[in-house]
Amino acid sequence: MDITTQEVNELNSIIKIKISEPDYAEKVKSVLKDYSKKAKIDGFRPGKVPFGLVKKMYGSSILVEEINKVISNSLTKHIVDNKLNVLGEPLPNETEQQEIDWDNQTEFEFAFDIAVSPVVDVKLSKKDKIDYYNIKVQNKTIDDAIENYSNRFGEYKAVAETTKDEMIVCDIEEKAENGVKVDDASILLSVIKDEKLKEKFIGKKVNGSLTVDLKKAMGNNASELAGLLKVDASVIDGLADKFHLKIKEVKTWDKAEINQELFDKVYGDKTVKSKEEFITKVKEEISKSYTTESDYRFRVDSKEKLITKYKIELPDAFLKRWLIATNKGENKLTQEQIDQDYPRFADDLKWQLIKDSIIKIKEIKVTEEDIKESAKQAALYQFQQYGLSHVPDEHLDNYATEMLKNEDEKRKIHENEIEKAVAVSIKEMVKLNEKEISIEDLNKLYETQK
Repeated sequence: MDITTQEVNELNSIIKIKISEPDYAEKVKSVLKDYSKKAKIDGFRPGKVPFGLVKKMYGSSILVEEINKVISNSLTKHIVDNKLNVLGEPLPNETEQQEIDWDNQTEFEFAFDIAVSPVVDVKLSKKDKIDYYNIKVQNKTIDDAIENYSNRFGEYKAVAETTKDEMIVCDIEEKAENGVKVDDASILLSVIKDEKLKEKFIGKKVNGSLTVDLKKAMGNNASELAGLLKVDASVIDGLADKFHLKIKEVKTWDKAEINQELFDKVYGDKTVKSKEEFITKVKEEISKSYTTESDYRFRVDSKEKLITKYKIELPDAFLKRWLIATNKGENKLTQEQIDQDYPRFADDLKWQLIKDSIIKIKEIKVTEEDIKESAKQAALYQFQQYGLSHVPDEHLDNYATEMLKNEDEKRKIHENEIEKAVAVSIKEMVKLNEKEISIEDLNKLYETQK
């Protein structure tokens, strides 16, 4: 076997592989022998099929398969041994590849195009400036957060009658023979879509009743009505329009008072002991989330800044061919789609090359402990979404362990940790052009980039 690399230009090369009979003959013969032992052909007992017949029937296909294996293994070994930093995967050359006669040739020559990764050497200094946005915590944001806690930890309390957006607990009966009956169904007046029908619910008291078109009231939402009536959504169309409701309870959502009981529910027993401390704690919580927002925006701006600074040339023609070749079947991409999406793909690839350079320079590594801790933080965030701010570390650890059993989740966390570490390194190398901004104005920056 003979393998050579021919440089076309700085970004493209051709690998040529010459294969002769000794490179594949024994492998082909071994596979054919195995076939002759297993083949089931009429007129022959299992394991007694003549080798020559098996070779005649399957020889060409096995030859192609085994040579493809030899080529694949040889290409990979050649790239690794010669430390060729390639982009994508080798593709058959479209001009130098000769036609092959599989039935008569014993020597073969193959030509493959490869894309060579450009050398990127990131050198940053305090002369390089990148915006960093410090987000102001506004009083309204603090008030809204406290209001949110008050709502989240509130509870329903009984009231005399409906006025606007209360919840009624009622028995429902379809006005039809053998109609649907549901006891203790809960209806929030706020979800009633038809305003005229909603008026029928206003002013109702316990033990009161009304007959109403529930389909219309629910905006003809079959799944929502099915959930209320505890039936399959497929039967909704066949139900009557009128339903009789017997009201058993009227409740309204009573927000939690801003007192020690709320402080304890939000931050744990006696962690916060006054309204002033509560406000301070809420502000700290918002500031922490804003820091995450600021850091993410810095990552966005760093990417744009460094891609512009390092005008990286890519083997565009090869990469477009490779994208088409690797996106077949259900994920098949057209040339038009490739041309449309390629600029974004190219920027992402350039950014990856820049990151790889920084990772090498700064010797950045993400450990299993880093990934585990990040998974625990993600788990805590999910619990907090349900109002659980204080979760035992043991629970978080178990939750994170389960999360990391999913390889896709683990990969995403690893990539995010790398991104954060790269951003920290960039911060250390450049001068931060710090700006104060509101969260609303920060979000508008993303809108201008669409």
